[in-house]
Amino acid sequence: MYFQEDVDAGAIIVQESVPVEHGDTVETLQERVLTVEHVAYPKALELLARNRISLGDNGKLIWNL
Repeated sequence: MYFQEDVDAGAIIVQESVPVEHGDTVETLQERVLTVEHVAYPKALELLARNRISLGDNGKLIWNL
């Protein structure tokens, strides 16, 4: 089994973009990111639960079509 010791250092399963708007503060940008994470995270979990993805021995993402 492959283990990633660092936080957010593993394979990217789902990725969304978040615009940085003029006048953003750290707080407003964090809120926008959190909103998108609440959508992306369940998508990633569903892919895992439906066995659509897995990790290879080298830690790379495998798409099970």
